[in-house]
Amino acid sequence: MNGFLKLLSLCLFLTLTVPLQAITNGVANEPDSVYLFSYSHADGSGGLKLAWSPNGNRWFSVAEGSSFVNSDFGPWGQMKRMLKPHLMQTRADDRWHCIWELTESGNSLAYVESPDLLQWKAQKYFDRSRLAEYRPAEVYPNVRKEVLLNGTVQQGWMQRVPYATVQRVISFAEHKKYRQALHAERTEQDPVRFAGLKPVEATIEVETECAKPISKHLIGIFFEDINYAADGGLYAELVQNRDFEYSSKDGSHQGWDGTYAWAVKEGNTSAAVTIAAADPIHPNNPHYAVLEARPGVTLQNDGFDGISLKKGEKYDFSLFARVAPGSKGGKVVVCLLDQTGREIARSSVNVSSKEWKKQQTVLTANADVRAAVLSLQPQSVGVSSDTRTGLLRVLPLLRRYRCRTSAGIGSGRAVPEFGHTLALCRQLSAGGQQGTDALRPAGWHPDGRDACLYPGCARPDRVCQRRCTPHRVGQEAC
Repeated sequence: MNGFLKLLSLCLFLTLTVPLQAITNGVANEPDSVYLFSYSHADGSGGLKLAWSPNGNRWFSVAEGSSFVNSDFGPWGQMKRMLKPHLMQTRADDRWHCIWELTESGNSLAYVESPDLLQWKAQKYFDRSRLAEYRPAEVYPNVRKEVLLNGTVQQGWMQRVPYATVQRVISFAEHKKYRQALHAERTEQDPVRFAGLKPVEATIEVETECAKPISKHLIGIFFEDINYAADGGLYAELVQNRDFEYSSKDGSHQGWDGTYAWAVKEGNTSAAVTIAAADPIHPNNPHYAVLEARPGVTLQNDGFDGISLKKGEKYDFSLFARVAPGSKGGKVVVCLLDQTGREIARSSVNVSSKEWKKQQTVLTANADVRAAVLSLQPQSVGVSSDTRTGLLRVLPLLRRYRCRTSAGIGSGRAVPEFGHTLALCRQLSAGGQQGTDALRPAGWHPDGRDACLYPGCARPDRVCQRRCTPHRVGQEAC
């Protein structure tokens, strides 16, 4: 009997201790609160990042350093910076508030708020004198801290939060990464992704009685100037940085200055382009390139990741140039070359004036080339000879315009064929023909350069947001 009682007691003890041990492990593995650390990179890139720690000593990145909110202030890319972000949570409503600096001076600030660190409202921007208007009152304690995170010391702010908050943002970040992976899928992966897909037969019934009339107000086309959609795209200009006026002050990226897209070539070697500003073409165009006339020395432009050429197509080349005092001047050979240096088009202009003078010629491509370069080679006429080159441009000549009469309007409207539409109107408005030559009937025109300048013929100039009308012919204002 005593043995039976001892065995029963042991079983009851085991029954009670196992659940207690499980509860103890659950509490030990999932603390009720942890430390949350908020920071951004020292240069302001990457947006607001989070890390967490169970004890304030050992830190773990949340979602491998993914950003939870990014600064929307500034130009595209790296100029949208978030410097020294301060993340705070108010006691009254548990809402999150973040304030950060937009520039190194700290005079310009930004503010944004969120109910849960996941969804953020519109950002607001202000100067430091208005900081008190945006700084939240009665926030949970937070301290500035330096932590070692993945081998790098980061500076930011630390505060204590429920562990459930960290779990929620981790789950959200993992879902965000999954969605980004879906968005990054490419059609070239389809054979693998859909390898087991079976053919599907479907019958589609069109209910014509449910058709809706298209609103007459739905006109136009969506257009966004990214990836050379305008410059290097619809805009017919093929020479990038043609006026040598790119500036590092624009803050686009490293090397964005007057020499961008230009290079001096001598054989297989490259040299820096000399940019000068004395006695320029115009105060609004103060910079130009100086090229010494030596055998084999050329000034080259890469265009917008290359100049696309079509066999048999003509290209209108022009530049403003002058020779230096004491120089005789001479011929400048103008070429379009492919990536191997093969000559695709060739012509020349004569530069001998001591004053700025426009020179122009026509180049005809003898082959299709995806990424050609423009090459200028002054011919040597003396030891002291050099050429000062200002505004350059290369425009296709085979972009035609038609004028057609719209019913009810009573006048023709220039309608561009799909292609390089924007620069042509501006170029022609500045130098188009007048007089009887501009009274040709509507239709195709052999030179393709004056169709938008007919009396009574108006069209939008999307470059300068004005209209090209007959009274503006020959005026830069259009």
